[in-house]
Amino acid sequence: FVYHIRFTKDHDDEGVEFNVIFSKPTPTCPVPPHTANVQVFVVKSMVNNKLVLTYGLETEQQRHPSHEILYHDALAAVIRHKERMTAMTRSFARTGVLPDPKRFVPGQYLANANIAAKTASSEQEKEVHVEDALEEAAVVGAKDAQIESETDEQLSALLESIFRKADANGDGTLD
Repeated sequence: FVYHIRFTKDHDDEGVEFNVIFSKPTPTCPVPPHTANVQVFVVKSMVNNKLVLTYGLETEQQRHPSHEILYHDALAAVIRHKERMTAMTRSFARTGVLPDPKRFVPGQYLANANIAAKTASSEQEKEVHVEDALEEAAVVGAKDAQIESETDEQLSALLESIFRKADANGDGTLD
């Protein structure tokens, strides 16, 4: 993953908030259309007045402490979900029909599109189903090609180190 940090809010004396945007650029797509967002909060502890770093993935309300691991798979799942939603939206725009809600299983939609293409009554219907199958195959193939060697622990450590380094002198302000 690559990341971009964006300052979002200053809560006066209570702390600051950042949005860390994770993406997986490739040589053929250097600016990916889908990203995973992590909200990072740096606040003063009520107990000892020290700075505490917490985070939340996408729109979740729960704040995770910095020692809790941010899993690589969680970020990848967010991106995959956004890719599926985009593919469904495109399909709806073409056909006017929403797909049946189903639990995502890699390759499932590709198999369903292939079956539908073989059983479609008209050539135009077959063409639409084949296009959908090709789009799904491209998404699944791109995911297979993006196998990362980065571990979950490394990703969590990276997130925490980003903010520790930014506060080099330890005064609670980013340098």
